[in-house]
Amino acid sequence: MQASRLNFGLVFVKQRWLALALCVLLGAALMVARLATAAPTPLDGVIPPERLVPWDPGVRGGIPATYYRLNVMDFGAVGDGVTDDGPAFNAAIQAATAPGFVWVPPGDYLIGTIVQLKSGIVLQGAGPTQTRLLINIPNSGQRGGVEMTGSKVNVDIPVVSGYSFGSTTLELADASGITPGTLLWLYQDDDVAAMYTVDYWITDYSQYSMSQMIGVADVVSNTITLDVPLRLDYQTALNPRVQVVHPIENAGIQSLYLERIDTADAFTISMNYAQNCWVQYVESYNTFRAHIWTFYSRFLTIRDNYFHHAHDYGGGGHGYGVALADSTSDSLITNNIFHTLRHAMMVKEGANGNVFSYNYAYNNIGGKADISLHGHYNYANLFEGNIAENLVISDWWGPSGPYTTAFRNAITVNRGLSVRDHSDRPNVVGNVTPRIDIRSGPDIIIFGYPVYMGGVVTDLTDGNLVDGVLEWSGAPDPLVLPASHYLDAPPDFWGNRPWPNIGADLGTPVGVLPAQERKYLIDNNLWQPPLPLIATATGNPGQAQVINARPGETLFVFAGMGGVGSGPCLPAFGNLCLDLLPPLQYLGTATANANGSVLITLPNPPANLQVIVYRGAGGSLSIKSNVAGID
Repeated sequence: MQASRLNFGLVFVKQRWLALALCVLLGAALMVARLATAAPTPLDGVIPPERLVPWDPGVRGGIPATYYRLNVMDFGAVGDGVTDDGPAFNAAIQAATAPGFVWVPPGDYLIGTIVQLKSGIVLQGAGPTQTRLLINIPNSGQRGGVEMTGSKVNVDIPVVSGYSFGSTTLELADASGITPGTLLWLYQDDDVAAMYTVDYWITDYSQYSMSQMIGVADVVSNTITLDVPLRLDYQTALNPRVQVVHPIENAGIQSLYLERIDTADAFTISMNYAQNCWVQYVESYNTFRAHIWTFYSRFLTIRDNYFHHAHDYGGGGHGYGVALADSTSDSLITNNIFHTLRHAMMVKEGANGNVFSYNYAYNNIGGKADISLHGHYNYANLFEGNIAENLVISDWWGPSGPYTTAFRNAITVNRGLSVRDHSDRPNVVGNVTPRIDIRSGPDIIIFGYPVYMGGVVTDLTDGNLVDGVLEWSGAPDPLVLPASHYLDAPPDFWGNRPWPNIGADLGTPVGVLPAQERKYLIDNNLWQPPLPLIATATGNPGQAQVINARPGETLFVFAGMGGVGSGPCLPAFGNLCLDLLPPLQYLGTATANANGSVLITLPNPPANLQVIVYRGAGGSLSIKSNVAGID
C-alpha cells in the first residue's frame, strides 16, 4: 500500500481552527524552556558542600536532531538474517556525510563483521521491533559488535602545577600542539594506600585509576584552561601527567534491536575514546560481558533503552548492563530498563562525575548488586532516583573514592544499600531502603542507620527511610531535601508526573518511574520509539516520509525556519520539546495509512520539518520524529 499523502497547501486551510489552537499553544510554549537543564549542585543542608561536586553530565546540548543521509540497502545489505550485512553497514557509514544518520530499514541483519561508526554519523533503525541486528562474531575478542572508537596518543606530558581539587587550570611542561577543544586524559601513578586494602585488589588493568577525562577551553603559553573542574587532589610524588585523546564525536545508535547470538567473551556495544556520543531507544538482548562498556570517554548519553539477559552471569566481568570503566567521565545513564543481569549499572577503574538517574532494574541474578560501584577508585558519581534491588558502594576490588552520592533511590529487596571496604566519604541521603549495611568505612557520612562492624565514621545519621522508619534527627521539623542534585526541573521524559516521586521525605509507596511504565507498554506491544522522518526528495516540491506510526494515527506537523536546537516545549503534548528553533509554523495534521506511513509533500519546502504524535493522558506519552531537512 502506498503511503498516505499530505499536501500542506490544502490541509492547512481545512484545519485553520486547529492551526489557530496550536499556534496559541505554541506561542505559550515559546516561553517554556527545555526541562532537562543542568543546575548548580544544590545543597540540602545536611551534606557539607566540600563533599559534593557539580554534576552536568551527558551530550553537550542534548542528543541532537539528525538528518537522513544514506540507506544500508543501497550498499548491499540484505536484511535476511543469513547474509553478513556488516560490510554493507560499514560501507554506508564511511560514505555518509556528517552530520546525519544511516538508515537501517525494517529487517533482520546478521552482523558477522564489527560495525564501526565514525564521527557525526548515527545508525538509525525503525525501532526495536522492526530493525534487528543479530551479532555473530565468535572470534571478536573483547570488543563490541557495534563500536564507537577513537584513539589516544601514548605520549606523556608532565603537569607542572594546578592539579588540586576544583582547579580549572593546569600548567603543562609543554602545551605545544594542544588547542581549545583538545581532549586529554589526566592521570597519576597509583596511590596504593588509598586504592587497595588487600594485595589481591592490585591488577595491571586497574593502574592509573586516579584520573579524569578533561577538555581544553583555552591555551596561553603552557597553561591550559579546563572546561570542567578537577574532582581529585593529585600528588606531585605520583607524577601527574596528561595524554592527548582523538575521540570519535557526535556519533550514536538509535531505535534498534541488538542481540549477541554468539558466546564470545565480548560486549554488544563498546564506546572507546568517545565524546558526545549516545545510545537511545535500543533493546539489547543476551550479551556476554556487557550490553554497553565504555573506556576513556566522556559526555556520553545512554537513555531510553532496554537491556536484559546474558549468556553468562559468572565472575570475571559477565552479565553486566552498562559498565563505565577506565576514567569515563561526565556521562548520563538515565531512563533505562534493566533486568535479568548480574550487575545492571556499574562504575569502575576511575569512572567519575557520571550520573545514573531514574533507571529501573529488577530480577537481579545471583543476589548481586544491581548498582555496583566496582572498586578501583571510581569516585564522585551520582546515583539519583533509581529503583533497583540493591546498591553497593565498593562491591569488589577495593574502596570507592570520594564524593559518591546515593540520593532518592528506592531499594526493593532486603539486601538493601551497603557501604564497604574503607570507601572514602560517600553520601547516602534521602533513600528508601529495607536496610543499610556499613562495613569498615573511614570518614563515611551515612544518613539513617546506626554504624556497626568497625571503621571510623563521621557521626551524621539523618535522612533515609529505613524499613519504613524515617531516621531524622531534626524531628519534629520536616526533612527537606532538594528535588535533584543535577537538575533544576524534571527531565524531558517525565511528562506531567509529580517530580520528584521517590525519597525519604515523600514516604511510601514510592512513585512509578517512566521506565517502569515503558516496560509495561513494551510487554503489551504498545510502545514505539520516536518516528523516523526520512527526506525522500529535495528541491521544490520536497518530500519526506514518516514511518512506524500506528495505523490511522494523527500526526501533527511543524516547520522551523530558525535552525535546529533546543526548541520550545509544548504543554499540549505533555511538555514534549521540539528540536526546531523559532520562527515556527504549524502546518496541519496527517493520518497514517495501514502501514503506519505518511508521505508529506510541500509546495514551498521549509528549512526543517518535525512531526509529533499525541499519546497518553495529557499527552504524557507523546513522541516526536527526528528533524528532516527539505531544501
